[in-house]
Amino acid sequence: MEAPGGRPFLLWRFDVSSIPKKPRERKSSQLELQIESDPSFLIYILCDPRESDPILRVRYVGVTRKTLKYRFQRHIQESRRGHSKTHKCNWIRSLLNAGVVPTIEDVEVGFPERSHDSSEIAWVKYFRDLGCPLTNGTDGGNTSPRKGHSVSQETRDKISRKLTGGHPSEEALANLRASFKRPDVIENTSRSRKGRKQSQETVQKRIGKLRGRVLSEEQRAVYRTACAQPEEKKRRSEAARAAWARPETKERTRKAQKEGCARPEVRARKSEAMRESWMKRKAAAAGLSGIAGPDRRDR
Repeated sequence: MEAPGGRPFLLWRFDVSSIPKKPRERKSSQLELQIESDPSFLIYILCDPRESDPILRVRYVGVTRKTLKYRFQRHIQESRRGHSKTHKCNWIRSLLNAGVVPTIEDVEVGFPERSHDSSEIAWVKYFRDLGCPLTNGTDGGNTSPRKGHSVSQETRDKISRKLTGGHPSEEALANLRASFKRPDVIENTSRSRKGRKQSQETVQKRIGKLRGRVLSEEQRAVYRTACAQPEEKKRRSEAARAAWARPETKERTRKAQKEGCARPEVRARKSEAMRESWMKRKAAAAGLSGIAGPDRRDR
């Protein structure tokens, strides 16, 4: 079986004794300089140093436009963080836990006239046809790992049992709350939401959810404590001042007030409130006049 490019890669790289030795042709200095300084892409493999079998050694096929050293370091960093749960990262973590690191080797240097997607797909197919236990989640190129992937019923039932009735631990909730308060998370969230317009359906859904909600005494106490902090007062004041300085905010507020006052239920509520206020003032005035009358006659 020939590898992409027409060379028997695995024999050439791992079983050199089976190939007659030939004088190696010296590449021109110009080509060497081009390969070292400005390749369009590199096809590489990650190997398990514990395996002596040339077939079982190859575990991952990748492509990069950077150097092999840079790409290798990225693989190690991604696996050490533990965020990614892909087959490749789990395999690298198993090596790191055993005190070894994978090896990286280039298999092809490509230039702009060739497509790195087609080259990667060809190499992935080549190694899989040889029986290499690759950890690649796709067939190479810009293909989605979930495209055409069907989950078995057993896997679905396992996920369902794991998620049904499950609640995160207090430690997990505490870590999540702490992560939301980090300055970099707050800044990134604010930057991602700035200038984004919400649909009217989303706005109405949020209003309907918040309307009529009654806070518990504990929630009210937490809210009052937070609002009483000097830095919170300053932040709210500056935010309100900046919001009211924008013409669109003033226009939107005027429009909302006008539309709100035009609703029959709002008009009826305001009328009833004004009537009650007027009756209270009238009763207070009558009581004062009744008390002041005898005082004048005594004089």
